[in-house]
Amino acid sequence: MEFDGQLIFLLLFVLISGIKWFVEQVKNKGQKPHDVSEDLEEIYDDFREQIRRRQTELQDPIEEQVPHHARENTPPPLPVAAPVQQEYIPDPLPQVRKVKRPQLSAAEQAALANLQQRSRSGRNTRSKGQQNIRDLLSSPQSAQQAILLHEILGKPKSLQS
Repeated sequence: MEFDGQLIFLLLFVLISGIKWFVEQVKNKGQKPHDVSEDLEEIYDDFREQIRRRQTELQDPIEEQVPHHARENTPPPLPVAAPVQQEYIPDPLPQVRKVKRPQLSAAEQAALANLQQRSRSGRNTRSKGQQNIRDLLSSPQSAQQAILLHEILGKPKSLQS
């Protein structure tokens, strides 16, 4: 008769567990089993009795001081709150972001004036668009934004082939 390896392992495990249980029973045979539940119930009852005594001791002096009509189940009147004036705080205005234009030297200003004069004398229809672009890209921050938009959106449709 052939046994599977797992079955042999299971039987061996059960046999070892049984031996351990038997050894523990022999060791505990000389010891008196303790009953915790009765001890805990006695402690619990004693504690409840102490609490009950304290409450009755505290209630007796209070009952003597409080008049009979105050013992009724009527809630005390609500305190009157002083009127509170609410201050009006206006919403803060959004701050306008100022674009700092770069300072041009005398040579750069002369070159810019020369460039503007050429663009006016040349193609008027196209020069207006180029002038607007130059104004938009005159600050370093706007140039950075234009480069970023070009990378994200790609070429304009007019420049795509």
